[in-house]
Amino acid sequence: MTRTGTVPRLTAHIAEPRVEIHPDDAADLGLEDAGLARLSNATGTMLARVHLAEGQLPDTVFVPIHWSDRFAAQARVNALVAPVTDPLSGEPEFKHAPIAVAPFRPVWHGFAFSRTPLESLAADYCVRIPGRQFWRYELAGERDGVDWAAWSREHLAGAGEWLEYQDRGARRYRAARLLDGRLQACLFVGPTHDLPTRTWLAQLFAATALDGAARASLLTARPPADQPDAGPTLCSCFGVGRNVLIAAIQRDRLTTPEAVGAALLAGTNCGSCVPELRALIDATLHPAVATLVTRG
Repeated sequence: MTRTGTVPRLTAHIAEPRVEIHPDDAADLGLEDAGLARLSNATGTMLARVHLAEGQLPDTVFVPIHWSDRFAAQARVNALVAPVTDPLSGEPEFKHAPIAVAPFRPVWHGFAFSRTPLESLAADYCVRIPGRQFWRYELAGERDGVDWAAWSREHLAGAGEWLEYQDRGARRYRAARLLDGRLQACLFVGPTHDLPTRTWLAQLFAATALDGAARASLLTARPPADQPDAGPTLCSCFGVGRNVLIAAIQRDRLTTPEAVGAALLAGTNCGSCVPELRALIDATLHPAVATLVTRG
C-alpha cells in the first residue's frame, strides 16, 4: 500500500485488513461476519476483520499482505511468518504459516472521520483509511470506562460547533464538529461492531455546507429520504455502491454480472469485483428461505 494506500477509490473497496474464513470454521471458532479476530502463533499476532467466504478451503484462512504499521495497528500478516529462510535466496516462507484463530472481543467499537490526520489514538484495533477530503479511522479497544466526550475534544479538537449524543446505559456515544456549516470531524462509539454505515457520512465532507435535513440526520448517520445511501463501495473502478446494485438487481431482475455491467458499468473494467457481484445477485434474487414452526 505504499502507492495504492493513497488512492481513496481503492481503499473504499476493502478498507480494513481482513481474514477470509469458511463459514463452518467461523461457526466452530465463535467468529461472526464483520467481527474481529486475533490470529496468532509463536512468531507474532495480528488483528483483522472477519469475512465469511464459501470459497475458502476449510481449516485454512486467507489474509491480504497489504496492511502495514503505517495504516493499521497489529495488522501485519508477515508478523506471523516464521523466520525460516531459503538457504540460497534468503526468502522467508511467506505463503504458509500455521496459526491459531480466536475471536477478538473488545469492550467498545467505533469509527471516526476527520479532515486532518489524527495522531496517538489509544486503541487496540486502529485502521487509518484515506478518503476524499477526510481520514477515516476504524477503532476498537479492550479498555473500559473511556470518557468519550473528553476523548473527542482531545483528538477531534478545533474551533466550531459541537453536536453530541450519549447513552451511558447503552454505552453509546456520538459527536460531530462543524465549522461554518461544514462537517470537520465525527465520532461514533458502541459496545458492538454493529455501527451505522459510513458511506453517507463520507459524502458529507464534500459538501460546502450541511443543509437542515443533513444536519438533523448527522448523529443518526442515516441520510434524509431524498438522499439515499449508496452503501459500501463494491466496484472501485466506477464507484458503485452495494445498495445501488441491490436496488438495480431487484428492480430490473439483473441475473448476471454482464447484465449488471451493462446497466451500471460495475465489473466491466478490472473485473476484480465480479465474484462479489455474482454472490450479491444470488443473495438478492434467491434469499435464504426460513421456515417458521409453531406449536399449538
